This record gives sequence, structure tokens and C-alpha cells, in this order.
Amino acid sequence: MKPAANRTALLVVDMQNDFCLPDAPLCVKGAMNCLPKVIQAVETARRSGSVVIWVIREHLPSGVDVESCRRALFEDGRKGATVAGTDGAKLVEGLSVLDEEPVVIKRRWSAFFATHLDLLLRRLGIEHVVVS
Repeated sequence: MKPAANRTALLVVDMQNDFCLPDAPLCVKGAMNCLPKVIQAVETARRSGSVVIWVIREHLPSGVDVESCRRALFEDGRKGATVAGTDGAKLVEGLSVLDEEPVVIKRRWSAFFATHLDLLLRRLGIEHVVVS
């Protein structure tokens, strides 16, 4: 990837089925109400030449990599949440990653903790970050 022309990146964070759908195990109340604005932000960023970076949470099926407060989602036969490769880990309908757009996988709340996000932003010459 080449440096961003306008030095701005849009981070789209956690817009996944397991966080956004009303019956999801980790539903964030009101998340789907934000979707039209997130779609608009992505379209605007793409048109302006900003880099769109997708930050998604994924876990192993065993749940060995989740925080202790979420282990119960993986115990006693439960299937967990945001498990890599499942429908719950997919972006909500209406959002999609373009081939040239980077994806950062996180396993904790912070997109910076134990990920390559900082390196990616530096290598792309990003000076301004917009979070959606």
C-alpha cells in the first residue's frame, strides 16, 4: 500500500454481526442505528482518497484468547462470539472491505494492543484518524 494522499485514515471498528444485530450475544444497543452514518463515512473517505482501515475482533473457537469477563460465552457448549470464520464475526450487511483496504484483527478492546495498527498508520503516513 502506498502512503495516503491526504494523510487521513478512517477506522471502522467492530461493525460486526455479533456486536450490531439485536439478537447478538454482544449486542451494543443502537449500533444498527449508526450503520447509515458509518456507510456514509466509508463512502466519503473512499471518495476523498482517505485510507479506510477495518478493525474487527476475532477469537479462536476455543475462546482461549478472550478476556476473562467473556469466557462464559465459550463455556458449557456455548459457541462464543466473534469467532473467526463465523457469521457473527462478519461485517454487518451494507459494509464491505475493498481488496486494497487493510484489515486489523484485534483480540482485545483496544485496536492498538497487540496489533499492527500503529505500524500501519505510520507506514501509510497517517496524521489524522477518524473513528467510526
